[in-house]
Amino acid sequence: MFKVPLENSSDKMKNLLIWDAEGSPESGDWIAVLWRGFATDDSPDLISLPKLVEEQADVLRARYLAWIYELGDTRVNGKRLVDHLELRPGFSYWWLTSLAQKFNISGTSQIDNAIKALALELLVSERKTLSIVLVSGNPQLASTIKSFCRKAKLQFQWKFVKPNEKPKSMVRLMYDALPGPARAIISLFLYIFKSFPLIFHKQAKTAFSGEIAFIDVLVHLDKKAFTTGNFISNYWTALVDKLSRSNVKTNWLHNYSQQDEIPSPVKAQELTQRFNGCSSGMQAHALIEGNLTFSVFVKTLVDYFRICRASFRFSNLRRHFVPAASTLDFWPLFKSEWIASLRSQEAMINCLRISLYEKTFSGLPYQRLGVYIQENQPWEMALLHTWKAAGQGKIIGVPHTTVRYWDLRYFYDPRTYTAASDNILPKPDLVAVNGKAAKNAYLNGGYPEAELIEVEALRFLHLVKSYREDAVIKSRGNTLNVLVCGDFLATTNQKILSWLSFAAKYLPPETSYVLKPHPAYPVDLSDYRDFPLAVTNAPLSELLADCDVVFTSNITSAAVDAYCAGVPVVQMLDGSAFNLSPLRGERGVVYVADPMALADALLNARKCNSMAAEQYFYLDEELPRWKQLLGLGMNSAQSSAAI
Repeated sequence: MFKVPLENSSDKMKNLLIWDAEGSPESGDWIAVLWRGFATDDSPDLISLPKLVEEQADVLRARYLAWIYELGDTRVNGKRLVDHLELRPGFSYWWLTSLAQKFNISGTSQIDNAIKALALELLVSERKTLSIVLVSGNPQLASTIKSFCRKAKLQFQWKFVKPNEKPKSMVRLMYDALPGPARAIISLFLYIFKSFPLIFHKQAKTAFSGEIAFIDVLVHLDKKAFTTGNFISNYWTALVDKLSRSNVKTNWLHNYSQQDEIPSPVKAQELTQRFNGCSSGMQAHALIEGNLTFSVFVKTLVDYFRICRASFRFSNLRRHFVPAASTLDFWPLFKSEWIASLRSQEAMINCLRISLYEKTFSGLPYQRLGVYIQENQPWEMALLHTWKAAGQGKIIGVPHTTVRYWDLRYFYDPRTYTAASDNILPKPDLVAVNGKAAKNAYLNGGYPEAELIEVEALRFLHLVKSYREDAVIKSRGNTLNVLVCGDFLATTNQKILSWLSFAAKYLPPETSYVLKPHPAYPVDLSDYRDFPLAVTNAPLSELLADCDVVFTSNITSAAVDAYCAGVPVVQMLDGSAFNLSPLRGERGVVYVADPMALADALLNARKCNSMAAEQYFYLDEELPRWKQLLGLGMNSAQSSAAI
């Protein structure tokens, strides 16, 4: 029996048991608050914090973004933090830190916990809480809530539960125990060791002859690209061929990312050379890491130690880790990642990117236009500054997939866009949005409308042929056909199948179930033999044509394919993260928080309305928007005026 000593109060509504653990909290003289779960009933003794966050989403997201803006604008020793971190004239390293990036989708991020803490503060104020017990394996969260309770004069107790985490190796534990600068130096030496062949055995320089440069990460290549040597990119899809057929010479600059197909920078460079050999002179591909020299590494070290030294001037910064109109202290949550951004391997790699891009773009012939994949990662901030500093032409950011409401990388406090001071946010000249949903997400986030331009959704052009125009899905007889799309997290797949196994007991016995696993993450079905489940790797477009409803996690982009193909979508909300669905806010999508709700949703799926893909994305296989943006089919004077 779980025993919790709480404030003696006849009103248990003023005692909160915060449950940040697996399983369910026991009932008692308290109100249970689920930290990472949705309540499965309407019990007055149970509160779901993720649900409260969704109900106050606009307010809480805005408060967090405002705190990040104000932290960067904080004056330390009479000088703004963003100015202390100026690394080049007009360019601050602040924009490369993890705090400024706001990558809350990362499994190690504490951002969601910070936003939940803001929601908890509102809950405590509303209920006039007297005591809090936290059940959690997160020491950083415990420190934050303990500090809050002390300031609010609330009783607090922390019940530690061991988190369900994979144990680290001894080598990893020893590495993590090293000071940040030591880890940074080690990471640089490892990088140099892996890059030796690129430094000492230089390939012939790529002959850049075009006026348009595309910058991306060398991932998401079609498998045929490795066997044929043709550049077939799932980022740029049909645009590559359109450019070549229009006799437009283009330059392609690729950042290396280790993967099974490309295990080393040398293999990546060999692949880019193959692309060049197969492009008939229309494409010039180069690996950005091919510009590595010892002077780049020296410059990297100089920049790193400059940032590292500056970080020691921020000893009193901790008191600014308190959001406006709040008593919460976010320092315990963000201390380690803030310091890592300034002193550890993350800082070293960021500085390396800056020096590497400076070397790359200073040697690149003038480009009237640059186009890059936009996710607002730190390397992109370095890219934007160095591109403009090198005197290159306009540059366009392309969000290549959907823009999710809770993916905070895409959103900033509106004051960020109107700041007239030095060291402002590096921004592209234009952001190319691929549909109404993405455009509305940017506009609702305060992005300047004049800096948005519409283009076709390159990664979703297959939906032109696959979507259904009928407003209501027609029944295919008495059999209900359920398509299940797997996730990239094993724990999420287990939950998906567990819920489906439960729901199957309440569905007609003739119901058909088909599972399409994530391409890189197979699913273990050994524990789910109590209902008929077929597994297939057939193309999603084919599977969507033969199903009545799709069941997915709330993050997979497969839900967008189904939604735009006119198939009803049911998505799982398990509370471990915010609603990261790209369909959040779209009509006709059903979210379920427990297995029984899933059964009801699947039974009623055929009553759902569908939506054509064109209402979500801009779709046209001829790419008229892209052609106009890039000036295809125009003379040089018209091309220069195209944007």
